[in-house]
Amino acid sequence: MRVKSEKRTHKTLGRVFACICLASFVALVIVAAVTGFVDSNYLIAGAVMLVAVAVIFALLTWTGRGKRLVVGVVLEIIFSIIAIIACIVIGVSGQTLGQMTGRETQTIQVGVFVRVEDEPTYDLTDPANVYGILSGLDRENTDLALDEFEEKYGFYPQTAEYNSPAALADSLLASWEDNAIILNTAYLQLLEESEGYEDIMDRIVQIETFNIEVRTANSSDDTTIDKTAFTVYISGIDSREGLQASSLSDVNIIAAVNTETHQVLLLTTPRDYYIPLSISNGEKDKLTHAGIYGVNVSMDTLADLYHVPIDYYFRIDFDGFKGIVDALGGITVYSDYTFWSQNVEGYYFVEGENEMDGEAALAFCRERYSFPDGDLQRGRNQIAVLNGIIQKAASPAILGGYMDILDSMSDHFETSIPYDLITSIVRDVERSGASEWNIVNASVGGYGSMEVTYTQQVEASVVIPYDDSVEEATQLLVDVLNGEIITQPDPETLGSAEYG
Repeated sequence: MRVKSEKRTHKTLGRVFACICLASFVALVIVAAVTGFVDSNYLIAGAVMLVAVAVIFALLTWTGRGKRLVVGVVLEIIFSIIAIIACIVIGVSGQTLGQMTGRETQTIQVGVFVRVEDEPTYDLTDPANVYGILSGLDRENTDLALDEFEEKYGFYPQTAEYNSPAALADSLLASWEDNAIILNTAYLQLLEESEGYEDIMDRIVQIETFNIEVRTANSSDDTTIDKTAFTVYISGIDSREGLQASSLSDVNIIAAVNTETHQVLLLTTPRDYYIPLSISNGEKDKLTHAGIYGVNVSMDTLADLYHVPIDYYFRIDFDGFKGIVDALGGITVYSDYTFWSQNVEGYYFVEGENEMDGEAALAFCRERYSFPDGDLQRGRNQIAVLNGIIQKAASPAILGGYMDILDSMSDHFETSIPYDLITSIVRDVERSGASEWNIVNASVGGYGSMEVTYTQQVEASVVIPYDDSVEEATQLLVDVLNGEIITQPDPETLGSAEYG
């Protein structure tokens, strides 16, 4: 009786593990299908293979006999664990990607600021208060903030108007007629970079915030975008207010992608390029200032410059950038120069290949003072770092830190690219292989000057574009989108590359 009982137990155990193994395989196929990461042909082939493996394991364990049972159960346990881990990784990947993609709005944060010494006694409910505001710049968002102020406090605030952020800051710091100011928080970064206002955040304090939601509409209607050929604006920001808030854009790259010809053009535009913003009525400004007014303004400004619609955007803040590089275990980046960084002290780079962690890569991206062509070389360095990330991400080394990479991206990365478009590109890379994609780098040129900018209303250091450089870049963008095969420009900076 005892022998029969043990046989029944072994048989039951074998069948239970066979069912668990089959269930884990089925779950893996379902998760892979739902997330869309796996090409349908591969998915079908994989499902057939998993069913075959499950059947073989069942034959080993279903009758519950001897060594065959032990071997079958051990294999079922191992493969079930692998399938469950794969389910978790794929599922988390899909969930994380879903959270980051398809963004349609951005928050413009407009704050009420007072002097630090006035904060303890300042009363926002007092109708006698006068608030300094910008007279023309960012007026739409300011007016929306004033409307929210009225809705919250029951009265429309008295205002005094100033024509520049510096004049507005002076009105508060010098204790003029207004004792508070209402200002888009993205201007603070601009003020901190201006002479005489480096310590402004130590002298003023934000006591109220109004969140203005703006739609990050594509330059063209989403329904008209050709999903085989499209453009993406890649923006790198350094914002204390979080990723979804507006901010100066320190990295400005257009990626033109053609999934049929497997061509990618990465075109960098200097942050200080002196061009009209889409909202400035023809007045010229630094490209980086467009980010103050929202990512859609940056997209539209670049679309106007190159006469090519910008379909989507991809934003990452610098904390996320460092996290991705570190999660990859560092990257290899080629430098055109040997130099000590001056923007961030303590980093030394040699001409040729350099191994970098996240902090070093960020210092490399931000440096401009060490180069004769300043901001232009900074743009080329940003492309070099992006290439280093792409190369490392396309290597088997990504597997070891995959979950860390997902974690580093979740709160520091966002894009308007639809989920299904990203997964279709992933499937395409699976079919063709990463080596089949041709990635070309380019940057536009110009020369340094001091000019009055739309946002600052005072003279600032800018880069005046070379028209021939912009025209050549436009042609490269058009060629990629039209299915032409392009080659690496020589030199990488199009047209004239002089500076200063």
